[in-house]
Amino acid sequence: MNHTCRDCNQTKPIEQFVVDKRYPNGYTSRCKACRCEARRKNGSYFKERIRKYGYRRGTSVNISVEEIEALLQKRTCSYCGCELNGQNGHTQQATIDHTYGKINLASTLTVACRGCNSAKGQKHVYEFYQDSEKFTDELWSAFVQDFTEKFIARDISAEEVEIMKQNFSDEFSEIGAKR
Repeated sequence: MNHTCRDCNQTKPIEQFVVDKRYPNGYTSRCKACRCEARRKNGSYFKERIRKYGYRRGTSVNISVEEIEALLQKRTCSYCGCELNGQNGHTQQATIDHTYGKINLASTLTVACRGCNSAKGQKHVYEFYQDSEKFTDELWSAFVQDFTEKFIARDISAEEVEIMKQNFSDEFSEIGAKR
């Protein structure tokens, strides 16, 4: 059985449409591909992911779709510097990582490749910097500067970057001592 999509006007097998009992034939009038594209364009894909994330974690999520989209404009990993691509499941797929704690604010999130995000896991960002072979000193300085400027909403000097790097180190030492 075939069905015609209202968006792309292509006739496709019925399996390429979402089952929905509210429609007379039991399927939506938009194919899965067009539905997916529409959801990406209007932000409902991110809204659903944000809602589900908050539900699973039992936390409130204080970030908008626009803030997530702005984060994802970055085309390189914050940790290893690799170029990101849009291939789902690929190690260089752009993901959003909680840089600092588990707080869901745009200022505490960063863009990372799937490989670095998985490798970092729940580690403190300084611990990950120490453990990772890909996370170089230059990338660490750039990361600290970017993170701090985003967090305090102003540009910082090279001296302030060095102070923040030391603060991350000291904070990790304190956390490590408590473990």
